Amino acid sequence: MPKFEFVKFPTADNDAELNKARYKHIDSNICPPCFRQIIVGGTGSGKTSFLYSELTDPKIYKDVFDYILVFNGSPDANDGWLSLNSKKTFVQVVNEFEPAVLSQWYNQIIEQQNKR
Repeated sequence: MPKFEFVKFPTADNDAELNKARYKHIDSNICPPCFRQIIVGGTGSGKTSFLYSELTDPKIYKDVFDYILVFNGSPDANDGWLSLNSKKTFVQVVNEFEPAVLSQWYNQIIEQQNKR
């Protein structure tokens, strides 16, 4: 069973001005964080490429997120996702979807958010 590594990041802040400055590089046509995104398409249609491009483009979401959790059904692609790790972003890749583990991870996030 995969274990999610929960990391508390000091960059999380509810200060609107700080967040405005932090996200100022994001193109005005792009959704600012926080949002939900659904990417739908057939095999080979570019879903992964699109998402990876969003996360690596300096005009979009490069270094915006503190933590990225990737559910990847293709372990051969793990290295590509892990290459997104940086001083500002921690990336974790999981190859098996287990609702109980995800629920535990989610509850840890809620607990951390409530402590702030």
